[in-house]
Amino acid sequence: AAGYRIRLIQIENTRTHQRFIAAVPNIKNRWVYYQLNLNRGAYHDQPLQRAWDADGAEAFAYSVLFKKDAAKVVNMRATLKDLLAEWTDRIHPEY
Repeated sequence: AAGYRIRLIQIENTRTHQRFIAAVPNIKNRWVYYQLNLNRGAYHDQPLQRAWDADGAEAFAYSVLFKKDAAKVVNMRATLKDLLAEWTDRIHPEY
């Protein structure tokens, strides 16, 4: 995992202030990935997809909530899962 930073990203509907969060090991092109899938109607999170379809791309903002060096991470999948669970409990995202 050298060179990686663990990031917790947020996509927020700026009209309703509802949020989607995800823990990711690499942020490169991440916002583009979400936009492409949501614009195609192909994103797996249906509540987020429905909101994107209803309110349009311009209603959503992307940001990084948390970042951490991953150089000493042994199990990336477990670390990401734990980070997502911690932040889900903390902020209760709607999507």
